[in-house]
Amino acid sequence: MFRKLVVLVFILPFLLCGCGKSGAPSCDDGSVKDLVKQIVKEKIMWPYVLQMCAGDVVLHTTDKNVLLEYLKTAKDESEKERIRRYIDCAEKELNETSLKLEGFITLTKDDTAKYSECKAVLTIESKDGRKASSNISYSAYYTSDGKLYVEVHQ
Repeated sequence: MFRKLVVLVFILPFLLCGCGKSGAPSCDDGSVKDLVKQIVKEKIMWPYVLQMCAGDVVLHTTDKNVLLEYLKTAKDESEKERIRRYIDCAEKELNETSLKLEGFITLTKDDTAKYSECKAVLTIESKDGRKASSNISYSAYYTSDGKLYVEVHQ
């Protein structure tokens, strides 16, 4: 009797909670939406906003990590200051831009593979109130260690 009680008290909670996430992530889950918006800002919008801040200057790269690494190694202080201004301008513009996801559609959901294929309407609003909307497709997965992984498709 005591052994059965030990099994019920100590082992059963582990079986009930499971290991990692179960099922596929939902297309409208808050964490999924946050990652989609982060990816859109950092990977899709960043190069355009950076070039807008640079104006007519032709940039050899718009990759933020490459530019930040360049700032560490560059010798020309005026060049470093110019690049820093472009980066600061782009970061400010992106921070003042709001993104909203709505109208979620689940195209595919596989609870066994912990995978969802999604579509939504992305609305971008600038600080001066201008808005643009477009459809966006993305995939959301749970990795084998239970972490959320999101891919935005262009």
